[in-house]
Amino acid sequence: MVTESNAVKPNRPSALDETLKIFSEKWTFAVLQELFFGVRRFDDFQRNLDISRSVLTTRLNHLVTYEVIRKVAYQDRPKRYEYKLTESGRAMYGSFVLLKQWGERWLNTGSAGELVLIHDSCSKKLEAELVCLHCGKPVSAHNTYPETIHGTP
Repeated sequence: MVTESNAVKPNRPSALDETLKIFSEKWTFAVLQELFFGVRRFDDFQRNLDISRSVLTTRLNHLVTYEVIRKVAYQDRPKRYEYKLTESGRAMYGSFVLLKQWGERWLNTGSAGELVLIHDSCSKKLEAELVCLHCGKPVSAHNTYPETIHGTP
């Protein structure tokens, strides 16, 4: 009988591990949230997040290194930069929305107010759900299973 204590650890692909290395530090996702809301400049990030200059610099450089954002000069003297989402950074928006919705449903944060996202197409409060692009049906842990495919490029 295989029990949890003597089970062989499966060899799983590391895409999730690598993704968590980029986004798991608390300030990284906070910076990403500000970018989704249109913040672009260092001083605005610092003011909105109440974060130290050194921590903010580290987080911005981290996201630049992983090409989640890019640094664009907007002033030469003194040299100043804006930070803009790359295609891969913009692709994180769905994860941001789903995490936000999960927190609103399952956590009692005691916040003063709710941040509402409005969907342009219907002008309603956004209620997002993960769906399969092939069949359009909702995706959950109950209707998916893992399968490792070896040797595919």
